[in-house]
Amino acid sequence: MMGSYATSPAAAKDSANHPNVVLHISPMWEERMDGRWLYMEQAMADASTKPYWQRICRVMDQGQGIECMMYELPGDPMPYAGAWQDSKRLNQLLPSLLNPQVGCSVVLSQAKPGVWTGSTSGSDCDEPSHGAATISRTLTLTPTQLSMTDQGFDSAGKQVWGSADRPLVFIKGKNK
Repeated sequence: MMGSYATSPAAAKDSANHPNVVLHISPMWEERMDGRWLYMEQAMADASTKPYWQRICRVMDQGQGIECMMYELPGDPMPYAGAWQDSKRLNQLLPSLLNPQVGCSVVLSQAKPGVWTGSTSGSDCDEPSHGAATISRTLTLTPTQLSMTDQGFDSAGKQVWGSADRPLVFIKGKNK
C-alpha cells in the first residue's frame, strides 16, 4: 500500500470524468508494535502541495483480513502537508491526539494472490464533505495500483456524489 500514486493516464485525456489526482502513503511511527501506521495524503495533481484529504491509517491483521482504521489529524491538518516526504514531521503526534473515524474502517481480504479488496461497512462512516453526511468507500489493491470508489450520501441516504461503477484508479510509482 505504501508509495506514491497518480491517477491513470485517462485523467490526462478526460479530466472532466477522470480527475488528475495524486496519492501518497508513507510509514510513520515504525517503532510502534500496535499495528502499522501510515500517513495518507491526496491532492489534485495541479495543487499537490495543498492536499484536500489527509488521514492516518492504522493497519491491523484481523486473521481473516486486514483492517485499515482511519483517523483524522487534530486541528488544521495543513501543517502536515507533504509529511509523506519526511515522516519525522509527524513525530510530535500521538495516537491519543488523533480523531478516530468511527465506521470508516476498510477491511481488506485477499481475493486472489496479490489482490486485496474491501469496503466500509454499511453507512456509518460520518465524513461530511461536498454536501454528504456519510461516505462509502470500496478499495482494490494490487502491487501496481489502488482503485477507490467513494460515494457520498445525504442524511436521507440519497447519493449526492461519487460513481458506483467508475473507480478512481491510481497507478503506483507514477508520481513522486
